[in-house]
Amino acid sequence: MPLTAAPTRDQALDEQREVIAFLSSPQAYGRGVEAVERIDTHISIVWLAGDRAYKLKRAVRFDYVDFSTTALRSDDSSHELCTRGLSVSTGVIRPSLVTP
Repeated sequence: MPLTAAPTRDQALDEQREVIAFLSSPQAYGRGVEAVERIDTHISIVWLAGDRAYKLKRAVRFDYVDFSTTALRSDDSSHELCTRGLSVSTGVIRPSLVTP
């Protein structure tokens, strides 16, 4: 299988722009959600919508973390759910994958 280069930072961010815009709109969450609060961190964006929270790992690469591809972000999300999230909030977290 040929190796493919990881996308550049700009390419990776462009791939996420549409998803970020969608999740920033109350209409994305259905009835009963009138406002969405967005919390930005260096590696994630969290949206608080109604009684739920949604998290997107940014397409970034730093010395200490590489989320530059969908596969790397997905792997880390699975690890997070298995090790941290479920031990604290069993029955609360419902994972969903939005690509890219």
